Amino acid sequence: MQSYDRDLSTCAYFFFDFADREKQTYENLLRSLLVQLTARNSQNSQRAMAILYGWGDNSQQPGIRELLKTAQAVVKNSSSIYFIIDALDEARDKIRLLETLTEIHNWKFPNMHALVTSRQEKEFGETFHTLAITELRISNAAVDEDRKFVLQTLAQDPKFKR
Repeated sequence: MQSYDRDLSTCAYFFFDFADREKQTYENLLRSLLVQLTARNSQNSQRAMAILYGWGDNSQQPGIRELLKTAQAVVKNSSSIYFIIDALDEARDKIRLLETLTEIHNWKFPNMHALVTSRQEKEFGETFHTLAITELRISNAAVDEDRKFVLQTLAQDPKFKR
């Protein structure tokens, strides 16, 4: 995988969703991010899809090692990469998720950036502290005020009426 366009910035987003079991696994996080990272380049997109889904040879879906290896090559050979990963606390296997995120963090590519959100949970705080990741805590009072504002706006603004 040598021909990625270094002039393009790419943002890849994943939302862990408590209501959708498919969006609760770290495996699907990696698959989704990889598909998004390769979407701009058809040649590399085809290669990633072949790796992701084993198209053409009836093979099984790749394991975590292959997904990480492919994602690492994509990030290494790209311009700026921005990951947005929302609602970590909704993931099923939080320990494996944190191991995977730690491995990605340890690639230490200067072109790789991430914004990760979660409710405050002990294992996340411990891991992020160990990795020296900047943590921004939003108090429940601030979240409650935002929630009240959104609900009030939805109730009063005619644009949001059904």
